[in-house]
Amino acid sequence: MPPVLPQVLDEPDYKSLGKTALRRIARAGEAMIEAERRLTKAGHSLVERMLAGQPPFEPWTHYPADDVYDYESASQYYYHAHTDRPAEHGHFHLFLRDTAFALGTEPRRTLTGEDGDIAHVVAISMNRMGHPLELFTTNGWVTAESCYGADDLIGALPRWSVDHTDPCLAVNQWLSAAVRFFCPQIEALIRARDGILTPLASKSDWSSVLEDRGIEVLARIPVAPEAQMREILGLLGGASPS
Repeated sequence: MPPVLPQVLDEPDYKSLGKTALRRIARAGEAMIEAERRLTKAGHSLVERMLAGQPPFEPWTHYPADDVYDYESASQYYYHAHTDRPAEHGHFHLFLRDTAFALGTEPRRTLTGEDGDIAHVVAISMNRMGHPLELFTTNGWVTAESCYGADDLIGALPRWSVDHTDPCLAVNQWLSAAVRFFCPQIEALIRARDGILTPLASKSDWSSVLEDRGIEVLARIPVAPEAQMREILGLLGGASPS
């Protein structure tokens, strides 16, 4: 029987994490709060600042048009919206390029392109106030990704960082911190993705499964950063993670 998609995942069990991981998540949460504070002080939201100076906001269009790259970390992202997701304003798609992976790591398919192979890390859904609603992962055709195995992609996650000012330093800092803050959720989504796609690929082949237009959003998990931060700090005994 085919799986019911998208799968809705439960919130991670933070109690199962060690103190080192909890402190790392809490520090990332503090970095997200600081980035938002700077934007709010200037009268902006995360989404508003992301779109500042861009052409009029239209569904399916990438913002910025050529995406955002950090070639040192092999990280990439863009923001856009769909017409079929009325609950959100839009979402970020985050990627890692092939140079983020250990030498010899092979994707599940190779797509010819001047930038090499690409791995979709996660999508972050945002509301109109510029706050995250949920994280989700998609099938390969949605973002034209090559698709790397879960262990390889999770191993490369610490590489994700955009460390420059284009198009906005605070947005880049927030996204870089969000990958670390939501790391348990992102890992769970990547493993859920493989849990859905691998059995299908075993009956066919990876290219056919990744191009199946009947499979789009694979798994999702709602997020509540403030509640997550409170729980993490509570498990740390209220102490500063620094």
